[in-house]
Amino acid sequence: MRFRHSTVSFAVAGALAACATSGSNNLHGPDYENEAGPVQEGGAAVEAGADVTAETSAPTDAGEELGTVDGPEGSAAVETGAPEDAPSEGAVDTGTTETGSTCTSSMALLGASASSLAEAVYGHGTWSTASVVSSGAAAAPTLIPLGSGYLGSFVGAGAVNDMPLKWTAYTSSWTAPAAIGAALAQGTPALAAIGTTGHVVYWGSDSKFYHGTYSGSAWDAASDPVEASGGAQSFGPSAPAAAATGTTLVAVQSGSNNVVYDQTWTGSWQAASALGGSSVVSSLSPAITAMNGGTAPLMQVFVHAGDAGSYYLQYATSTAGTWSTPANVYAQGTTIAYAGTTPALAALPNGGAILAWQGSSPAYPYVSTYAAASGWTAPVAVSGDTLLSPPAVSPGVCGADAVLAYVTTAGEVEVVTTSGGTWATPQAIAGATGMQWVAVAAVP
Repeated sequence: MRFRHSTVSFAVAGALAACATSGSNNLHGPDYENEAGPVQEGGAAVEAGADVTAETSAPTDAGEELGTVDGPEGSAAVETGAPEDAPSEGAVDTGTTETGSTCTSSMALLGASASSLAEAVYGHGTWSTASVVSSGAAAAPTLIPLGSGYLGSFVGAGAVNDMPLKWTAYTSSWTAPAAIGAALAQGTPALAAIGTTGHVVYWGSDSKFYHGTYSGSAWDAASDPVEASGGAQSFGPSAPAAAATGTTLVAVQSGSNNVVYDQTWTGSWQAASALGGSSVVSSLSPAITAMNGGTAPLMQVFVHAGDAGSYYLQYATSTAGTWSTPANVYAQGTTIAYAGTTPALAALPNGGAILAWQGSSPAYPYVSTYAAASGWTAPVAVSGDTLLSPPAVSPGVCGADAVLAYVTTAGEVEVVTTSGGTWATPQAIAGATGMQWVAVAAVP
């Protein structure tokens, strides 16, 4: 089957968006007016006091886990039809380039459940049937392009405080999942690439942050503390995120005092800096990406705390090492982008970006795109699929601007692309069933 970029799919997306903005309170995310707070990710929150020496405020408890979260009446998109079925065997045909030539770029995805991983690659216009291996995960995996292949990492399933940090990689085939040294972790690890070296920044089982490097098909001990010389090791109530620009690695975290912090590495760690004006839900990790063009090399997005229980999505950009004051992703009239889980963020050409997150009641996949000149677009629901966990997003290939991957409540992994503002029909990845989380990446 081919990805379709037709006026039909554009009409479907438009219908979803129209319904999504038809209510009196058009909030694109869960409604917390009568709830305790957002859904906790990566296991129970760990209250660790101040994350870094820069923190001075007393921590707040933002880690209460919710059960069912209801969305505001009229805010969710309607079901407009089931996606086309993917073949039960063989590769999923997602088409050729717009000129008709076979695409030579690649994509990969890594699904995970408590008992297994699902690994699939896209090449020459088709997705492979997923290979399923026995290696359970405790939280969502992460996946990045590295050279002409891919590097993935995840926290293995296990007892609390005894969950190993693991990895896998793809060049011409997937490596067997393996532990990274003796590292123990929780939540979702962060990966970034500087040249041909992969970097992992992760939330240790002791709630402290650590760093490791991957080079020449091997990891170091991944025991480098995220700590400035003469300072205290950084720690916190949720996992960090990371991106690289040039030779600089940048990690961001949600502080237990509800402030966002960033910390840079250029061979050694610098002191953490607070993001002025930030107020974050500390149990949810921020997202960060290196930009593709434009004047700002980095962008981060986080879930803002304290918006009358609505938890708006906010963003900031970094220029010449200075972060902008956080601003709402989209809040015009009663149409507001907000979330109760960690969002996913990817760069688009010319300094653009795409943001994806999980809505609620029903939990559709929502997106908004950013252009430096015009800001963020109004949120739209990409499909009528109900999600089991937050989606993943990556720059696209083969004529697609971006690719979104998610796991439905049935445990199926689906992918969908967008080109020129038109979203294609979601396609199921054959063999990727019984999953809980997914990560996706692309090599142009």
